[in-house]
Amino acid sequence: VPLLGALVLIGFWGNVKLAKIVSLVTVLIVVVLAFHLLYKVWCEGILVTNLGDWDAPFGIVLVADLFAVLMVSVTALISLMSFTFVVLFHDTTRGNYIHPFLLMLLSGVNGVFMTGDLFNLFVFFEVTLLSSYALLVIGAKRIQIEAAFKYVVINVMASASLLIGIGLVYGEVGTLNMAHIAVRSAALENNGMLTVASMFLLTAFGVKSAIVPLHFWLPGAYTYISSGVAVFFGAVLTKVGVYSMIRIFGLALNYEHTLFQPIMLTIACLSILIGVLGALGQRDLRTILSWDVISQVGFMLLGLSLFTIGSVAASIFFMLQYMPTKAGLFLVSGLIERSSGTGNIYRLGGLSRIYPWVAGMFLIFAFSVSGIPPFAGFWAKLGLLQVSFAL
Repeated sequence: VPLLGALVLIGFWGNVKLAKIVSLVTVLIVVVLAFHLLYKVWCEGILVTNLGDWDAPFGIVLVADLFAVLMVSVTALISLMSFTFVVLFHDTTRGNYIHPFLLMLLSGVNGVFMTGDLFNLFVFFEVTLLSSYALLVIGAKRIQIEAAFKYVVINVMASASLLIGIGLVYGEVGTLNMAHIAVRSAALENNGMLTVASMFLLTAFGVKSAIVPLHFWLPGAYTYISSGVAVFFGAVLTKVGVYSMIRIFGLALNYEHTLFQPIMLTIACLSILIGVLGALGQRDLRTILSWDVISQVGFMLLGLSLFTIGSVAASIFFMLQYMPTKAGLFLVSGLIERSSGTGNIYRLGGLSRIYPWVAGMFLIFAFSVSGIPPFAGFWAKLGLLQVSFAL
């Protein structure tokens, strides 16, 4: 649906009013379909679609399990927030470019969530890369071009790493279907080649999710994009990488992780620490939020790196509650920048008196991200602590 909407907008290029209408209607349809699919999966169980009349593991397989449709549903709501901001506040020149590429990005992200094989995971990753790069350079400011150049260079390297990892997995287990990989890899304990493949995949997904030390592209990229796009980027884009790690390392490559586990655990702890330290040294509100993304991704990776059912479940819950919360923070920060004319936190004194509702919304979202009870972020971090100390 979003890809079809993007094609319609390209066909009527330059008609900004039509672009606003088509994009909002498209996203509303996506929201309705996402929650309808969630209801069907909840009632009927996992749904599998084989495209092109080719059965698995040879054909293109789309899999709708509870994890995938929850991610699609949350992403649909966040895209509605993002598109609403773009429609209401962006000028006609930027909006003319933002709408189709943002719909293409939504299409690629949903494809990553729903695909059942590694090759199409790579294809959908490339769709997200191309559309996100286009969104980064809209405006054509020098600082945007520099940030976008860093982004595309490291992501091209990540794509190469992903392709190598996929090739190694296929060479070892003889299939790219994730369900078949899970069955065949379970019989290959302490397999050295799968460990090497996992390192290549971790590098690729690590770039996408901005874990340390592959995080340096994120603060600049997220700081200088348009506010409406930042809502989607900050809440969803890095979680695509985290989702892929959970799907591959937690479910598909379910062999004994003797060497791999301590590496992931170290990266998770470093991401949490460096993300916080990076945020402490900033003055710009959106830059602070961007560094916080790195820290919170570290928490998600922490649950995965413990490789227990409870820890992976805690990581999934953390991600699902964090995505709309982070979208709210970026949305409110965009409203603050628009109303006050600055994102410098030292120039925002007295905001609660002038815009009490905006300040109140920001405080609620910030409390949740900080893990203050009784907000969702507290329960998510408590769950991670419980599974960590239970080992």
